[in-house]
Amino acid sequence: MRPMVPVAAFAVALSFFGQAFAQNPAAPASSGSTASSGFSPDTITVALMSGGAVDAATTLGGNCVGMVANAANYAFTYTAGSAPLFMKVRSQGDTTLIVHNPNGAWGCSDDYNGVNPALRWDQPVSGTYHVWVGSIGGGAQATLSITERE
Repeated sequence: MRPMVPVAAFAVALSFFGQAFAQNPAAPASSGSTASSGFSPDTITVALMSGGAVDAATTLGGNCVGMVANAANYAFTYTAGSAPLFMKVRSQGDTTLIVHNPNGAWGCSDDYNGVNPALRWDQPVSGTYHVWVGSIGGGAQATLSITERE
């Protein structure tokens, strides 16, 4: 297993190509939660369906891949402390993870451990993290985990 790469290494700028629909952090997410650093229980888990009709490689480019929805699957409003923040996805399908950070940067992950994506923020900022779980080769049931422990 290779180590998670900090999200800063995957930050990309959002760009629009013609009339293509893009990931929209302003659109209401399918679900969400709020937590402060030191939250308990330490891992928040969310069952969801990966995928959508938007090709992240076309709308975001860079390291962002997978088919995603226009609106985020999950909105996580977080009050940061000194702990790092981790997000990971587990699924039997091939999934990707795209996060729009509170500072406006995009983070993307695919195949961190062979199939499942993960992102890490060593010094997370307070605000809302908009999370998309994408799919490669069709949507699948997935579990998003948010924790302060790797």
